[in-house]
Amino acid sequence: MKIKRVIPLVFLIFSVFYLVFAFSMEQRRMIGDQQGWDPGSRAIPLGTGFIMLAFSLYLTFSSRREKNEEDVLDRETRNLVILSILLPVLYITVFRYVGFIILTSAMLFTLIFFYYRKGIFLSDAGRYLWGLILSVLLTLSVYTVGRLVTRFFVRYGKHVSSKLLSGRMFTSLVVLILLAVILAVVNMFYKMFYKRRKGRIGNVSRSNTNRESIDSTLFTAMITATAITEILYLVFKQIFWVSLARGVIFW
Repeated sequence: MKIKRVIPLVFLIFSVFYLVFAFSMEQRRMIGDQQGWDPGSRAIPLGTGFIMLAFSLYLTFSSRREKNEEDVLDRETRNLVILSILLPVLYITVFRYVGFIILTSAMLFTLIFFYYRKGIFLSDAGRYLWGLILSVLLTLSVYTVGRLVTRFFVRYGKHVSSKLLSGRMFTSLVVLILLAVILAVVNMFYKMFYKRRKGRIGNVSRSNTNRESIDSTLFTAMITATAITEILYLVFKQIFWVSLARGVIFW
């Protein structure tokens, strides 16, 4: 069974557990909303969850129409399915204790890395753990920079009586631009590092090629996990003020 047959199932499982998480969130409304226009803090997560569920169901049933592939799960695919089931359960269980930023980044990195590798291999354990740590640290760095920039513009906007500078949309746009700049700089240094490394090694052996492929997968998973986590945070927390657990993050 090819990996593309499992991806709809992964999104289906993830969307179901995301809905469970959304329903478990505390429902809050704005104090000044006397006319009832505020849909509550669970509206955006629930809406997103139902949209994800609808698309994943469509992909799941449409993929079953393809009969040209064998319907037997190999070991690698079976392990990926188990991982895709266990991770959302773990995510919901420890969400309020670890926090949205760290846990979302770690889960996304794990899923992306092992799906790019098309299986869970013991030989990848060391590099996976190293990449996971770097991914979480990069996400925390971007989050910290975003928080500092947001606080600066909010305070400065209030000081000069500018609703634009202190507004949610403006500060979110600035943080989004900074996110793109930071990831572009990280990507530039990554390419420079491997360009110099290739120059020192010279002839590329099979082991070096495999190592480079794993490193490329790590980098892709790290960048993607960081970008998605920060964008989700900006949309849910900074723009729509959805209550997201900070967990161990105190700033």
